[in-house]
Amino acid sequence: MEYTELADYPLPTGQLSTWQFTDDASQWSEDERSLSINHEDHLREVLRAEKNNAEQGLPSVSEDWIGGAFVIHQPLRTDAFREALRTWFSRHEAYRTTAVADGHNEATTSFTRYTLGSSAVDVSRNNFGIYKDDQLLRHEIHRHFAQHVNGIGWPHVTVATIEPEAFEAGAREPEAKRSDASHEHTSPEFTVIFAADHAVMDAYTQLFTIAELRELYAAAVDKREPALPPAGSYVDFCAGERAVTESASARERAVQEWKEFLTDANGYPAPPVFPLPIRSNVDSGSATPANQHPAQHSLSQWLLNEKDISQLGKRAKANGGSTKSALLTALKLALTELSPVPSARYIMPMHTRHEPKYMLSAGWFVGLMPIDDPLNGASSFTEAFSDTVQATKRHRDLSVYPYAAVSDTLHIDEPPRFVISYVDTRFIPGADAWGDRDRVLRSSVVSDDDVYIWLNRTGEGLNVSMRYPNNAQAEESIAAFLSRFAAIIHSVVTTGDYAAAVPARA
Repeated sequence: MEYTELADYPLPTGQLSTWQFTDDASQWSEDERSLSINHEDHLREVLRAEKNNAEQGLPSVSEDWIGGAFVIHQPLRTDAFREALRTWFSRHEAYRTTAVADGHNEATTSFTRYTLGSSAVDVSRNNFGIYKDDQLLRHEIHRHFAQHVNGIGWPHVTVATIEPEAFEAGAREPEAKRSDASHEHTSPEFTVIFAADHAVMDAYTQLFTIAELRELYAAAVDKREPALPPAGSYVDFCAGERAVTESASARERAVQEWKEFLTDANGYPAPPVFPLPIRSNVDSGSATPANQHPAQHSLSQWLLNEKDISQLGKRAKANGGSTKSALLTALKLALTELSPVPSARYIMPMHTRHEPKYMLSAGWFVGLMPIDDPLNGASSFTEAFSDTVQATKRHRDLSVYPYAAVSDTLHIDEPPRFVISYVDTRFIPGADAWGDRDRVLRSSVVSDDDVYIWLNRTGEGLNVSMRYPNNAQAEESIAAFLSRFAAIIHSVVTTGDYAAAVPARA
């Protein structure tokens, strides 16, 4: 399982169709359950972006989504797939809710939630035609997602399918002129690509959606009940998350600890950044409109196979830690060897699905925690390991307190710039059936400062996915970092340790 952009996904050519979710307008009702702090902050950011685009004479459409792509190894049957998508929306209240701004001040406006009943959503199929060029097909999907996925305006999810051209017998006829039966057996498989606004989907939702939609489709074809456990409502979770922020003691502690992490000893802002040079040598640092910057570069690499990552996990466990802490120790050593910093400082996403009923719920169950992992004079991986174990535990409970509430209190306008995520996908439902063309996706991002690293422990080994500034200096720094990181973990796998080569510091 890889985490990449749509631009890096091996799209098949063929018949492109999109599946539009439609509502029964009379079924919307005002919902007293509050939005989560994260959702509210996200919507304000959407409104700010729309305002900025309007002031610059730019369209309000922007590409900002997450999703996935996978293959269903059965023919595409319109009625069955429509039924699967209807059941999908019925199953997850997050997809049947939206928020309307109560004012026009994007910085302070409040929102009112509206929700649809479980049976108030229908699905229509729209055939775009047959594409023989995968780049044209990719462009059409990008355009469709950009136009139909947004935090403001329902639906917040869209789906596309591709049927291989080699099997297109009846698909050349307009939808209205052919029966569903004429299209049922045109291909032994089809590709599904889904996209959603982050407000209703997180990384775990991306992952389990693959098996979920496969089962929903199989059940619709076989005319049986889906073999899926119930999923709790993210809308209910949002109300509970907001209640956490109403605790004065929790708020004071979270704000104080984040403040200490985000400022230096003199009280000046010191948010974590990737410590190697990533700015272009020709970039003076002057303010340039975001639309004039190139999208960030994206990469995905396999660094360890299953045998080697298992060996790394065994060595970590013997030293009182985990595979995660071993990888983060290697990351700390790579950063401190290559740059003049005494510790690895970054922000780490953590899931907040702490109640069993939310384990398979669609939604944005994500908190953030600060990590400051000092080298403390360690000269080897083994010596550095225990500090990393402690660093990843120290602020773990802060993830339940929404970072958006902290940044609002501390008047922080910038989003996190250096983020490292670790996900173990081996136990996600359906993981054992994932193939080479099953993948979670993200949209492109424009930024001259962000470095995001995703460490993915899969049944195949260790995959590292990254996005970073698209310039020669950043490419050089990222290549050096990945090379050193890989060398460290391979040394630990093969020898059990790594002798750090930390430069002398003034």
